[in-house]
Amino acid sequence: MEFAKTKRGTLLVASLATALLVGGGVAFAYWTTTGSGTGSAAAGTSSPVDVTQTNTVTGLYPGGPAQDIDLNIANSNDADQYLAKVAVSVSSTSDAGCTAADFTVTDATIG
Repeated sequence: MEFAKTKRGTLLVASLATALLVGGGVAFAYWTTTGSGTGSAAAGTSSPVDVTQTNTVTGLYPGGPAQDIDLNIANSNDADQYLAKVAVSVSSTSDAGCTAADFTVTDATIG
């Protein structure tokens, strides 16, 4: 029985010593290692997308219902772009009795 205890004890001590040496070596290497390097990055440029109205809005009158504006949006760039907002305004009217200021355009829903 003495032999089994001694062999097991020796193996345990050897395993612990090995673990401490390996762990200590890893810690020493981590804390004493230095390095340097260079790098660079570049972001692409964003270009405007083409937005074209594809319908004629008719039937507008005071107190009348809102009318939809249909748009075609084309991305002529090489990369994908995210469109978050479309700003729409009335620039002119075809009726002499109305001005662009007589109309209100609400924010466009994208999606």
